[in-house]
Amino acid sequence: MKKVYLIFIVLFIIVLTPKISLSNNYNWPDANNYVFPEYEVKIWRDFCNSLDEHAFKNDKELKSFIINFSFDISSYKEKLLLATIINKIRRTVRKNMSRIFKDGEIDKFIKTHENSPNYNDASILKKFLAWTFLTYTPSDRQLMTQEDCDNCFKRRDALLDDIAKNEPRYAPLALYLKMVADSGVVTKPTLEAVQKKNNTLNEYYIKFPDTEFAAAATVEIAAQYYYIKDYTKTIELSNQIINNQKNFFMGNGDYYSLIYYSVISAYHSSGNKEMVKEIIKKYNKQSSNYESFIEGYQDYIDETK
Repeated sequence: MKKVYLIFIVLFIIVLTPKISLSNNYNWPDANNYVFPEYEVKIWRDFCNSLDEHAFKNDKELKSFIINFSFDISSYKEKLLLATIINKIRRTVRKNMSRIFKDGEIDKFIKTHENSPNYNDASILKKFLAWTFLTYTPSDRQLMTQEDCDNCFKRRDALLDDIAKNEPRYAPLALYLKMVADSGVVTKPTLEAVQKKNNTLNEYYIKFPDTEFAAAATVEIAAQYYYIKDYTKTIELSNQIINNQKNFFMGNGDYYSLIYYSVISAYHSSGNKEMVKEIIKKYNKQSSNYESFIEGYQDYIDETK
C-alpha cells in the first residue's frame, strides 16, 4: 500500500478534520467488475452448506463437525476468507448450540488444544477451533457467574495471543480475530470511545500493513464514525480506502462491497437519496448477502429500474 495512504490513515484518526459537504465528487469503482475466484467460491459454499447442515440437525452433529473440521489453513493464512470461515463457525456455535458451558467433550477439546505446545498447521487449526468454542449461549449464561464469563473471554484472548506469539505466520489472523471478532461495536459510541478503538485498529494496520486483514481493519476505522453519526467522515475515509486498495474475495462477498455497506448506510442516514441509489448499483450482486442487504433499500432499487 502507498505510504501516503498510511500517513493519511494515521492523521485522520488523530486529527479532527473539518466537516466537508456530502457531495457526489468521489470516485466509487463498480464492485461488479470484480469476478469472484471460482475455486474460493466453491470452498466457501461447500463449507457453509456443510456447517449449516450439521447445525440444523442437533448439538452433537455440530460439535462433531467442528471438532473434526479439516482445512488447508497454510494456503489461506493470509486470506480474509479464512478469518470469515473461523468467525462463521464461532457465530454458528453461539447461535445454534443449546449448551456449551460444562459440556465434557467440548471442555476436553478446548483444554487439550489451548495448552498444546505444538504449533504446526494442524495444531494451529485446532487452537482456532477451540477458540470458537470459548463462548456461551443464552442458556449457558443463566448458569454462569460473572467470573465464569470474564474467564471465558480472558481465555479467548490468551489463546489468540499465544498463537500470535509462538507462530508469527498466523499472527495477522489471530490478532485480527481478537481485534475485530471479539471487540465488536463500541457499546457507548462517543468520539472518545471511537478514537480509542480506532487507535487500536490503526496500530494493527501499522504492524501488518500489506495484508487483507489490515485492509479490513481500515474499513472498521471508517465504520466507527458512522456510530457517532459523523457520516461525512465515514464517506470521506471510505473513499480514500477504496481508491488505494485492490478488491479481493472475503467469503460472503468482496472487499469493495464491504466498504459500500458502510457508505450506503452513511448516505442513507444523511438523507442523500441520489447517492444511495448510485452506490447500490455498484454493490457486487455476486455477494451472498446482496439480497438481504438491499431489502431495506427496495424503494431505491425500484426507482432505478
